[in-house]
Amino acid sequence: MIRLSTKGRYALRAVVELANVSKNGAPSVSLKEIASRQQISVKYLEALFTTLKNAGIVKSQRGAKGGYLLANHPSKISAMEIIEAIDGEICLVDCCLKKNVCKNSNNCPTVGLWRKINDMIIGELKSNTIQDLVENTDLKRYVGRRKRIERDGRQLAKRHVSGGKDE
Repeated sequence: MIRLSTKGRYALRAVVELANVSKNGAPSVSLKEIASRQQISVKYLEALFTTLKNAGIVKSQRGAKGGYLLANHPSKISAMEIIEAIDGEICLVDCCLKKNVCKNSNNCPTVGLWRKINDMIIGELKSNTIQDLVENTDLKRYVGRRKRIERDGRQLAKRHVSGGKDE
C-alpha cells in the first residue's frame, strides 16, 4: 500500500484549518483550537508546527492572544510545501530520485511507470494550494482530473498489453 505519512496528512489538515479560521478574521490561532477542530493532540501539533515554522510556512505570535498564523497567503502555499516540510521529498520508490539503486536499474521495465506515477502525485500536490483546499476547489477539478487519469490508465494498460507500443 502506498501512503503518505500520518505526520504529513495531519500537518496538511492543520494548516488548512489554520487558514480556514484565519479567513474569518482571527489574527492568530492556538494549537488547542486546531487540535479541538481536527481531533489531533496538541502535543503532536506542537511538533508539527515547530517543523512548519522552521520551514517558513507558519509564524508564531506570543502573548495572551498568541498562536500561529500563515507566513504567506494561502494561495501562495502548496500542499507539496507542507508535505515536503514534514516528510521530505516524495518518492514512490528509490529509483524515482536516484539512478542505479539496484542492479536492474539500467534495464528495469517498470522504472518509467514509477517515475510517471511519482510525477503525477507531485504535480497534484504542487497544483493544490491551501486556498484551494479551504475553498474546496479541488473537488470541482477532481472530476475532470479523474477522467484524465482513467483515460491515461487505460492507455498505459493498452501499451503494456501491446508490448509498450502506442496504438
